[in-house]
Amino acid sequence: METMSQTITTTIPVNFNESFNSTLNPTTPSTLEVISNEIIDYFETHREQIPLLVIVYLLTIVWILYLILYHSRIQGIILSYILRRFYFKDATQIKFDSLSISFISGSIMFRNLHYTTGSYFVFIKDGCLVFRYWSKTKTKPLIRLKIKLYHIDIQFFSPIRSNTSTDNQTEDLQRGSING
Repeated sequence: METMSQTITTTIPVNFNESFNSTLNPTTPSTLEVISNEIIDYFETHREQIPLLVIVYLLTIVWILYLILYHSRIQGIILSYILRRFYFKDATQIKFDSLSISFISGSIMFRNLHYTTGSYFVFIKDGCLVFRYWSKTKTKPLIRLKIKLYHIDIQFFSPIRSNTSTDNQTEDLQRGSING
């Protein structure tokens, strides 16, 4: 039987960095240059669609700003109108400056609630209703609804008038003004 012997010879360069640099072509563009060239080529081939692209970007920015800054105010105005129109038809008035509903956190937040009836007035600067629908009750009872009201102002109107006034003052009271 014959044994075959095979020898493999490899040459290792003396300086690894020199051999690495010599294999790269100095005209090979970097990844950033390739991407920028592709973008430029895309814009050159789709030149007529660039104004439409700019308009879509600007409308997207305006829409995102509207959602972040003004949507809760518009919701408050619409809810106030619906409640006044269909629910509070008599002398009762209700008005929200802003309303925000978050289904993920289970909260309803409002700002500047004005509620007026013929006998009292309620003003709440900030309010929040938190529904804890995700919590499980195992050992102790858990509060499912948490109401937070900040800067609440309640004013009651009194229709009672004193009968000890003179005739001049009663005439002024009937007209709706008191001098002095």
